[in-house]
Amino acid sequence: MSATSSSTNGTLSHTQNTIFSKEYLHNIAEIDKMQVRKWQILHQIALLQRENEGHDTEIALLLGKLDVKDNIIQELQAEVLEELNTMEARLQRLLD
Repeated sequence: MSATSSSTNGTLSHTQNTIFSKEYLHNIAEIDKMQVRKWQILHQIALLQRENEGHDTEIALLLGKLDVKDNIIQELQAEVLEELNTMEARLQRLLD
């Protein structure tokens, strides 16, 4: 279905005609950034453990940050999955 016929029947808005929403693309970028940061934190932890066992407090703080990053990644992945499901449903309606 073309964008012209979609707009004439009034069922799809301009944003629904785009393949990926700005929010979807933003969430994908955020997931990537969080995963990079997560690996940086894991690297810091490994270095601290190798240097000295006396850095337990610092390691605990980094592990806490890691948990926060994991939670954010999971939330963003859930939003991305929801967006994909919505797009799939829209496509299916267009095909029906």
